[in-house]
Amino acid sequence: MSLTSALQIGRSALTASQLVLQVTSNNLANVSTPGYSRQIIGLAPLAGQTSGLGAGAGRGVYVSGINRQVDAALMSRLRAGISDDAGAQSDYGILSQLE
Repeated sequence: MSLTSALQIGRSALTASQLVLQVTSNNLANVSTPGYSRQIIGLAPLAGQTSGLGAGAGRGVYVSGINRQVDAALMSRLRAGISDDAGAQSDYGILSQLE
């Protein structure tokens, strides 16, 4: 591995780490914002070159994506609550007219 390759690996790690810190600070800044869901970042290794022995050195890391982390159970409860509220509003409207 040459010096340039080693520096490129370090550069990719620092760039990915910088993006992780930006996403983390964004999560902290928006923690009390209504409707905001936490973001998570995916990191993946860059494929390296294999040597004649079958072993290979990596070329660093890259960001594979930034995704929102949403709790499925919590979203299910939210949808059920919204549905129950809409049903209650409908019942209220009908019963108000009957009254």
